[in-house]
Formats: sequence, structure tokens, C-alpha cells
Amino acid sequence: MFKTSNLVRGTVAAASLLIAGGALAEGTFTPEIGIGYGSGKQIGIPGDRQTFTYNLGFGYSDVSGFGARAVVIADGDLVRGVFTDTRSFDNFVGAEATYSLPLQDRLKLTGGLGVGRTKLDDGNGGVANSGSITDGLLSLGLQFKFHAHYAMELRVSHLTSSNVTSTTLQAQFPF
Repeated sequence: MFKTSNLVRGTVAAASLLIAGGALAEGTFTPEIGIGYGSGKQIGIPGDRQTFTYNLGFGYSDVSGFGARAVVIADGDLVRGVFTDTRSFDNFVGAEATYSLPLQDRLKLTGGLGVGRTKLDDGNGGVANSGSITDGLLSLGLQFKFHAHYAMELRVSHLTSSNVTSTTLQAQFPF
């Protein structure tokens, strides 16, 4: 088997970063924060479960509309697990490939496909009370850009394995 030297690996990595850095100069970085309303099946319990969710994201979008973002969706229920010890949605951390389609000058339709890990927890803590699963992420949103450095987006995100849907109002700060 042929082994590549560390010098060649370092050179390729540096060249890749320089090329990617030049390409990234043509797009927009966007930190975002939001609060929403989540609903879905509580694992192991019949019926639906509703709760507030907190969403964080940091993304990049190219002038072509394609992009990527890191996503965190967290359960906002502070008393989860007080009356039950069944595992339920705690948080999701993942990455998403995105696309935005301009509808008007300041209005865009956004969508994304992603994957990440969902933590399941009953809220009582301890290793025996938590677990995690691989989860797919589908999202669709409508973004209105008020200013060059401020936008709002109404986004619906669905986690495929844990069957949780979150409708969120996101404040975004493109730069």
C-alpha cells in the first residue's frame, strides 16, 4: 500500500482552503436564532406532544442559491420528565444542504435536506435515561429580508426518525 506524506497532505489541505476561501467570498454567511413551536409523537407514549423549541443555525449561501448550515433544535420544555420516565425528544444537532429561490426582491423560498443526531432524554438525567439516534432533517421556509443585515424566516423543520416537526420564526443576520 502507498502512503501519502504529511507534506503532500498539508499542501493539498492548504490549497483546498485557499480555493474554498476564494469561492466563499462570493456568498453570504448567516447566523440565525429562533423560537418556535414543536410537535410530534412522544416516543413510547400514545398521542402527540407539543412544546416550544429553540433553534440556532449558522449557514453560508452562495450567490447561486445553494448553501449549507449547521443546525441545533432544542426542546424548550423545562419540566420534561417530571411526570414520565419515557424517552422523548431533547435536541437535534446536524448539518443541512440548503437552496433558496428568490420570489421577489426581498422574498425567498428556502428549503433544505440534512442529517444529524437526535438526543432522546426523559429530563431526569443519568446515562440510563438518555440515548441518541441518527435523524434526517427536511425544512421549508419563507424568508423576508428587511435590510442588508437583517432578515426573518418562517421555517418548518421535520425530523424524520424522531417524527418531530418544529415551526419556527428565525431572526437572521446575514453578512
